[in-house]
Amino acid sequence: MSGKHSRSIYASLNLTSMVDFMTVVVIFLLMQFSTSGELSFLQKDITLPTSTSTNQLDAVPVVGVSATSIIFEGKLVTNIESMLNPDGPIIVELQPLLDQRRNQWAMTRPGVPFDHKVIVNADQNIDFRMIKKIMTTCTIGQFNNIMFATRTASRIVAPGATPAAAGE
Repeated sequence: MSGKHSRSIYASLNLTSMVDFMTVVVIFLLMQFSTSGELSFLQKDITLPTSTSTNQLDAVPVVGVSATSIIFEGKLVTNIESMLNPDGPIIVELQPLLDQRRNQWAMTRPGVPFDHKVIVNADQNIDFRMIKKIMTTCTIGQFNNIMFATRTASRIVAPGATPAAAGE
């Protein structure tokens, strides 16, 4: 190239800021599209009990029970104070939602047998009478394979013991 102003053919490109941006985008996408079976309907006011079992969860209906409310798949069903009265063995407001979900299974998966699974996210301090009502409602709605969501407890290993011996 000839002329009064000669410019370099090569331009420098600062890649540091672009790499930082792409790292943030990748982390965000990994958090949003995680396929590890995390519960998407877990409420902030529910503290799950602990368990040492670490089985992955299937994508099934989720019933959440907090200190103040009952939630089905992220939507408020009813207030918990009104449910503790001995007015019946089931939660009337939850029953049609379970029936709707069961019918939805039949329409979206023709020919596939219904799996009868439901996950209950119950706060560790919820009265057992409430858990019993939810279990009865789910069973009447043909969701009789009831699983309870828990937090994973770390296993304590005694000094000198192997991790396999700690689980016994």
